[in-house]
Amino acid sequence: GMNAGRMLYEPTNGKAYGAPVFVGGEYRLNGTWIGDMVIDFSDEPLGRYFATPGEQVVVAMGGASCPLRAWDDRRFLSPKGPVPRALETHTRIQGGELRCAGAASAEASVVEESACSRMPRVLEACSADGCKVLAGAMTGSSCAAYCSGAGLFCAGAWAATGSGCASAGEVLLRCQDIAETDALICSCSPEPDAE
Repeated sequence: GMNAGRMLYEPTNGKAYGAPVFVGGEYRLNGTWIGDMVIDFSDEPLGRYFATPGEQVVVAMGGASCPLRAWDDRRFLSPKGPVPRALETHTRIQGGELRCAGAASAEASVVEESACSRMPRVLEACSADGCKVLAGAMTGSSCAAYCSGAGLFCAGAWAATGSGCASAGEVLLRCQDIAETDALICSCSPEPDAE
């Protein structure tokens, strides 16, 4: 396989290790791990895009084996990159051992109230944590103002050019851009802009 199965560190974009995998495959991790880290696989919007929302792989290390699913809790990330937190709902290497996400992992982002759960005028949630939404009644306003009104920071903005969240990424806007239509797709974050 690519790089003879070695996971190389990518310092520019993700500041993480990565390797290509096949959906449905099982992968064994070997090595010495310095520090704790979260292990994830793909993401839920990508699964929706390719019409494979149930995609998963299995990762094994030592005597533990954990499923990694596209819809797993991804709160270790903020829209601006990694956030230094690992929760029981994350599959992770902790203290040199593989620890599977808690049994409530799939429900965690729904049951636990996220920092974005009180955003107003949400027409549709575009992410599992509810921080990326299709917001209504936006004419004359911006995603920066929308997120700020909920005590959050704007991490991204898109024109709603299609039906619901499916239009995300088609027309990228700046957070400060004023909406000329009734709906915008806004990504808000409890973390300030890291730039």
